[in-house]
Formats: sequence, structure tokens, C-alpha cells
Amino acid sequence: MEYLTRRLQLATRDSSFRHHPMCKSLNLLNLCFADDLLLFCKGTMASVQVLKKALEEFSSVSGLAINTSKSHVYFGGVPVEDRKRLATELQLTEGSFPLKYLGAPMRLTKWKHEDCDIVIQKFRSIIKEIEKLCRSFLWGVNGNRSKIHLASWNKIPQDTSWYWRKLCKLRDIYSYGEIKAAGHAGKFHSSQLYNNSLCQQQVGYHKVVWCRLSLPKHRFVLWQTVNAYLLTCDNLVRFKVMLDSQLCPVCGVVNESLGHLFFDCYLSRQVLILIFSWLGFQAWPIDFPSWLVWLANRRSGVIADIIFSVLAAVVYGIWRNRNQCVFYSCSWTANSIATDIKGRMKYRFFIVNNRKLSALEQRFLDRLTM
Repeated sequence: MEYLTRRLQLATRDSSFRHHPMCKSLNLLNLCFADDLLLFCKGTMASVQVLKKALEEFSSVSGLAINTSKSHVYFGGVPVEDRKRLATELQLTEGSFPLKYLGAPMRLTKWKHEDCDIVIQKFRSIIKEIEKLCRSFLWGVNGNRSKIHLASWNKIPQDTSWYWRKLCKLRDIYSYGEIKAAGHAGKFHSSQLYNNSLCQQQVGYHKVVWCRLSLPKHRFVLWQTVNAYLLTCDNLVRFKVMLDSQLCPVCGVVNESLGHLFFDCYLSRQVLILIFSWLGFQAWPIDFPSWLVWLANRRSGVIADIIFSVLAAVVYGIWRNRNQCVFYSCSWTANSIATDIKGRMKYRFFIVNNRKLSALEQRFLDRLTM
């Protein structure tokens, strides 16, 4: 069939061939379903002869020919006299509408709404049968493996697809009850199954760290900060890394730690003052222990998301400047760091404009983007 498709596509280059009017934009000439073949062209003698020649050449090469007793030709908008001539040319009997193929109606015109419903219902019924089969085969009808009759529990045929093999492996990991618990409103959610499988409790700071309004790189650095994964001097010493100095690379006065770098360092304090002035209030505590407690208190809403994203940008900006001091021995000013943060966040705030905002939220957003 692949060769036939190529041969038919080659035939369309003939200047006398014309596509079917509803297939021209798709350059559609043929459809193959198992051992069935549908051909489409404009109802002219020249177009039909081009297709007939291509089929005859394919038959001489492959040995496959049209079964005229099981094949028909269908016309739409073609005069009766031309229909007879075209049917005689193809040596096929004329079929009539309405016609159903694979349970779906075929019309002379475009599909109607009820035609699409038939196809949708068929897909839905197939999906239900597959879900029923999966439950019966993988976990049994009621989660009881003894009720499985479709195949041996421990034996999977060698020609089984990769996807089905992965599904079968779930039998040894999850029970039917666990799979059912991951469903909601009749739909299975893999993320829910994953979360239900975790032994650890969900941390309280996840909404702040993984706020969607924040840039991905800001989220990552904030996550490292919260979990004390950033390679500040105190962490490097803890990992037995020899350093020439443990002093803060920004101020050079106090030994570097997360608390000092983000809250106590003179430059960081200046950045926080500028950012809080921009926000209009002190948005979070300015000492490390209180800040960690503040992160764990869950809040929601547009203003909360804005504050979380600004916080992540501030942490990233301070850490970026710290690395600038380490690797290039130079530092940006507090004003330039704050200006860069504001500029980055103003672009992100355009996302918020797509939401339905209250008057308070709109005023707060306008303050930051003016």
C-alpha cells in the first residue's frame, strides 16, 4: 500500500488530473483501511483515466487487482450521462448514498453534527471497553486477582506492546484500590498516583518556591536556598573544601552563610529596602529563621503570587551578584540589582493581567507596572 500511495501521488502530477473539490486543500487522493481502499478525484474522464492507469501499473507490479464484484464507484454532482461513461471506463457498478463505512456515514456534503456524534460515541465506547479490560486483566473486576481469566497472571506474551508491558508491571507495584484512589470525576490522574505513593509529607513552602509566576531559574535557586543547598562558604567548609577565606565575597567583613548573604550583608539590606519601597510594604521577614517560618505559612491569591515571584527574583539577583564577586571580583550596586529585578518582574506581571482581578489586586499591580 505504501508503494501504491507513492504511485498515486506521482499520478497527480499529470496536468489532466483534478482533485476532488473537498480533498484538494489536503492533497488527499487515497485512504487505506486494512484491506479496503478509497480513492478520490474530480468526476471527469481525464482524472478517472489517470487513476485507472496508476492502478493498472500497480497491478502489473504487485499482482493485486481490484475485485470488481465487491467494489463500487460513487458520484456527487456528476450528470447521469457522465456517470454511466465513467462507471463503464472503470468497469465498476455505481453505488448509491446514503453510505456507511466503518459505522460512520459518508455524505456528498460536509459532515453534520449528528455524524460526528456517532464517531465520538464509538470512541467513548472503545475507551470504556479498554478501561474495563485493564481493570479485569490487571487487578480483577473487584481488585481480586483470582477473577482474571483473560491471560495467565505471570506470563506476558513476547509480542506484547511496550505500553502494555508497562501497564502489566503496575500490578506488582499498585493495588486496584491505589489506582482507584488516583481517580477523580471518572478520570485517572498519574500525578495523584505519584503523590499518593510518596512517603514524605508535603512541605509547607512549596507554593512559594514553585509559584508559576516566577521564572524557572528563580524557582530553582530559591529551592536551593530554602534547603540550604547553595554552595556558600560555610557549606563548602562542611564538605571539606579548602578555601583561602570564608569571608563574604560581597562585603568581605563577616564569614559567609545563607543568613548573612541574603539578610545581613549590607548590599542585600539595601536591595531589600529598595524592593520593599517598590512594593509599598515589608513583604517578608528580614532575618533567616523568621523567613523560613514565613515561607511555610500558606497563602493564596494574586497578590501572594506577585510577592512570591518578587521574592524568588530577589534571591536570584543577590545570588547572581555574589557569584559575580567570586568569579569576576566586582559587584553591582544595590540600585542596579533592584532595577534589574523590577524590570524582569514587570514582564512577568503581564501574565497576571489575563486573570480576573479585584480592585485591590488591580491597584497593587498597577503600582508595580507603572
